[in-house]
Amino acid sequence: MTDNVDPAVLESALKNKTFTYDDLREMRAEAASYRVGKKDAETKLAEAQAKLDRAAGEIAAGNEKLTASEKAANDRLIHAELKAIAVKAGLVDVDGLKLLDLSGVSLDKDGNLVGGDALIEAAKKSKPYLFGGAGGTGSTEKPPAKKAGEPKNAKDMTADEYRAARADLTRVRR
Repeated sequence: MTDNVDPAVLESALKNKTFTYDDLREMRAEAASYRVGKKDAETKLAEAQAKLDRAAGEIAAGNEKLTASEKAANDRLIHAELKAIAVKAGLVDVDGLKLLDLSGVSLDKDGNLVGGDALIEAAKKSKPYLFGGAGGTGSTEKPPAKKAGEPKNAKDMTADEYRAARADLTRVRR
């Protein structure tokens, strides 16, 4: 009603004015509409605050899940990297990794393993029974040489050698 009026001018005008019953009814209706508007605004504010609180709770829960899944993924990656290093170092059984303290092993910002080599070297010194010979799953050692006088395997014989060996075996001995 009187939004842009100077308060001093309004006060002097109101001092000399007498209000009629209709004027009072109009002012009361206007005040009531302001109260209703205020209640509506407070209700909307409370609803918005409740939505904001629910959203904040959902974000916090999502962040907790993300952190937990990130930690689990990092733990799996650390374990896989350690397995590879341990097998190269000659670990006999990868279950032996469960005996090691992994607290000194972590991932750097690029996802590379930090402290894995040192852990495996320390484990080789403190628990040598977990480690066999040279690393790897296969062996590069040559098989033992055949002893003289051992019969030759049929798969390794030529056709002529096989016929001769068969003839020797099937000959009747007297």
